[in-house]
Amino acid sequence: MRDFRKAQDQHIVNDNEAEQALMCSAHGCPNRWSVDGPSGRCCSAHAWAPTGQWPGITAQQDAAATQRAFLASKKGESGDAPAHRTRPASPAERDAIARALQGGAKARGVQWAKRLLVREGKGERLTLAQREMWRDALMVPRAMSALDARAELVARRSA
Repeated sequence: MRDFRKAQDQHIVNDNEAEQALMCSAHGCPNRWSVDGPSGRCCSAHAWAPTGQWPGITAQQDAAATQRAFLASKKGESGDAPAHRTRPASPAERDAIARALQGGAKARGVQWAKRLLVREGKGERLTLAQREMWRDALMVPRAMSALDARAELVARRSA
């Protein structure tokens, strides 16, 4: 027979009890308590509802937690791919874009902005700062989409 370590086993029990003390007092609720109200320490979903409605609320909270976990697992599988597919540019559009993005001595200071424009146009997610900075550098409105900004730059280049 194996001799158990009482101190270690008691420590594990104490950790479990400490975790349970943080949970909502509604039976089976997956949330931690956030409101210390008249019904005890409950999550915000249970705190303001009559106790007769708690089983239905608990089922909704459990389903929502399951759905969040499922979506989080799917996000890991698909990576950071864009949600939509953009159509490839035609050869004429590619030539026009290449001409617009090639610049002389004046444009060398904004090549980084043009590269960010192309990346955003392909569906890559940029930070808010990156999006605002490339639009400011290329002097296009901040609310303009990457595709519209690219079309405007092509129009400026051809004019």
